[in-house]
Amino acid sequence: MKRSVVRLGLLPGLVLLGLLAGSCGREQGFGVVLWAPPDGPLAAGDQVSVARLSEDSGMATVRSRELKGAIELESWRLLLASSREQARMEAEAYAPYRGTFAYALRDGLPLREDPEQEARRVYKLREGQVVKVLARGEQPVEVGSYRDYWYRVLTDDGYQGWCYGYFLPVFESAGDPLAEAAVLKARDPLLEALQATAWRPEYFQEMLDNGRIDLERFSPEIGFFLDSGRRQALLSLPGFRQAWDYREIANVGPNRYVIAGPELRVTMSGPERMVLTYP
Repeated sequence: MKRSVVRLGLLPGLVLLGLLAGSCGREQGFGVVLWAPPDGPLAAGDQVSVARLSEDSGMATVRSRELKGAIELESWRLLLASSREQARMEAEAYAPYRGTFAYALRDGLPLREDPEQEARRVYKLREGQVVKVLARGEQPVEVGSYRDYWYRVLTDDGYQGWCYGYFLPVFESAGDPLAEAAVLKARDPLLEALQATAWRPEYFQEMLDNGRIDLERFSPEIGFFLDSGRRQALLSLPGFRQAWDYREIANVGPNRYVIAGPELRVTMSGPERMVLTYP
């Protein structure tokens, strides 16, 4: 049977971790908490003064207005600053990401030195590993058939690097990020996006970009639509319209789904792009 393919889609401060070298007992300056210890008195984004920093143990002794006395925490959890004013500016830049975390969808997901596919790899994430998001690239970029942002992240053993976001679901957490990530990992965000979206041919965006709209090929009726209540899939294109009934949407591989038996095949390129193969 001859099959056709249609591509569809939706319409529409870098923070660096610095460690100041020094010996025990020496005043080190100031800092911002990037990833607070669990069940502790500090929170991400808090400004602290650093009383001691030990290179041997990798621990820092810090104080803040919220603390009674001083506490110790791993130095990788801090972004150090040379002055109180610099710490304040760093805290303001980091504020949008105070509660932002992510986790790896697959084993071996690389962290890179720069937000580029060919940049040197500095770390490999384990499948399901939770990381702290420190910053995001300004614009989404295409890597192969995928389109997403680069994220600068901090691992739970102190490594930093840039990770491409396609296999790195990002979420907000005000509590225990490990527990919340476990709940999210049980879900299928790509399947949820597939079912919740009215998908349009990519030429819609091309027409909008060019400012030339062909009303016979650009209308609300054109696209791919899933009606979960009626268990029906509808594909409507210029000169072609067909509906299929289905019982379920089956995951048949990474980012791949089958609808209505083998009739409709979907490959998701992120939550905003997909390729539909149909008879």
